[in-house]
Amino acid sequence: MFGRPLRPGATALITAATVVAMVALYFWLSDWKHGQNPSDKTIPSLSQLQAGVHELWRERPGEGRWMLIDLRASALRFGLGLALGAVVAFGVGLATGCWEAVHAALLPPLSVLGNVPATAMLAVYFIFIPTGHTMFVSMVALGVLPSLAQGVHLAVRDIKPERLNTARMRGASNGEVVLHVIVPQVLPRLVDLVIHASGLALLILVASEMAIGGGEGIGYRIRLLMMKVEMAMIMPYLVALAAVGLAISHGLAAAQRWVFPWYQPGRR
Repeated sequence: MFGRPLRPGATALITAATVVAMVALYFWLSDWKHGQNPSDKTIPSLSQLQAGVHELWRERPGEGRWMLIDLRASALRFGLGLALGAVVAFGVGLATGCWEAVHAALLPPLSVLGNVPATAMLAVYFIFIPTGHTMFVSMVALGVLPSLAQGVHLAVRDIKPERLNTARMRGASNGEVVLHVIVPQVLPRLVDLVIHASGLALLILVASEMAIGGGEGIGYRIRLLMMKVEMAMIMPYLVALAAVGLAISHGLAAAQRWVFPWYQPGRR
């Protein structure tokens, strides 16, 4: 029946079965592919994947370990970019939701930018933003800002007018209404928006690293490995990206439950 929760442990069991089925399908395809061509590198076998992981973690004189260097660089760019975009978007969305003049001035441009694919804007960002880590952080922040700001704007407008009127009737000023009524209601919604935007942020970061390079980063390394069709070394990076995305989503969700225990979006 719709909406009826599963029995305890059933969700984990179904998820585990799905993962096992996907892994089994992958290795079946790999075995079939290698049966046709033993030297195939497009669908790596288990031994090829092990060799690829070993190669990524091998210490290179003057370079270090590729996997560690790339993960550290991309994680820093991703975290700073997503945090910066969320902070700016919260301020912009709050302003457009509370004040009509700001709404009229900023919401139409945000709506237009929100309809332009973020990856298509990379060429524009490349011209106006300094190179280095600043470029990648800014690209991620600007890429997620329009959708986050519009989401915050809608969250502000979604607050029931009765709550705002009650605060005003008790003598609260406009600033106090914003700080003590609107902000606490919108902050947990911002966490939801950031969780949904994390996938877009990763896409923008990897695409920008692939397009621009920079000497390090997951996207940069994948581009180099693609030229050699080294899928055994690309696959670990894809697994790392998936793990990072899951960790961020579950981490933010756990923080949301801890900081805002009263927030139950399913019961609004």
